[in-house]
Amino acid sequence: MSAPRIDTLSHLLDRSFRLWWSALPWTAPLALLAALPSLHRMITLPGLAELLADPEVISLAVVEKLLQRETWLWWGFSALVTLWSAGAQCLLLDRSLREEPLGFANALLRSTLRLPVLLLSTVLYLLLCGLPLLPLLGFNAWLGLQGMDLLPMLALSVAGSTLVLLPIAWIAVRLVFLPYAAAVDGLGPLRGLQRSRRIAEGQWWRLLVFLSIPLTIYGVAATAALAVPLTLAIVTGSAAASLIGTLAGLLTAALGGPMLHACLVCAYREVLAPQQS
Repeated sequence: MSAPRIDTLSHLLDRSFRLWWSALPWTAPLALLAALPSLHRMITLPGLAELLADPEVISLAVVEKLLQRETWLWWGFSALVTLWSAGAQCLLLDRSLREEPLGFANALLRSTLRLPVLLLSTVLYLLLCGLPLLPLLGFNAWLGLQGMDLLPMLALSVAGSTLVLLPIAWIAVRLVFLPYAAAVDGLGPLRGLQRSRRIAEGQWWRLLVFLSIPLTIYGVAATAALAVPLTLAIVTGSAAASLIGTLAGLLTAALGGPMLHACLVCAYREVLAPQQS
């Protein structure tokens, strides 16, 4: 089976964004629900006003807060809620793509039952993507033992980090459907690994081009949500700027997360269908 041509990516993008928009009334509340635990933890951290008043002391307080055991437990709970929400969103998007009844309650139940498999697949995906970092860590440790000047050492470290980006991108794109196979079809990590490799076979760069578009949109929106409070703090005051930043972050989560899931679910189904036939 030959890989889809590059000119089919425009059709795939159009189908993905139509899917995202049609299912947004169902997926946006789930994305907001997943963002609430992280938002609760961020609210407990020192605000923008305190940070601007005494950056050094408040930065140490933030680091100390992040190192607390309950903070790590809360972030773990937040990650589980995010995975559960993502699984439910993928199921809803898949049903909408195939023009089947959405079954909101059924999607929530299936996402709950598949959460252990989705967690294992996601952890495996992250570990495999992080494998190229091991040589980089060894290289940086070797640089630290050479007694070099700071600037040459930083230059070599940056060069090594840049070289590592290519294998990380290659692994990330080839295995990107590993968690989605678990969320949509309930496949285990090994079967999901095989399916993701089969889908991406011979079209790694096509998938990279396809995924770079929604990732760029989401990245720009997330960066703007972080930059807005700092930009408006002088004009509107730190309290109003923090509120605007929180609302911008929630809006980005409600729209950006479902957009990424819609693009990946659409690619998963439409690229897989010709191979299965």
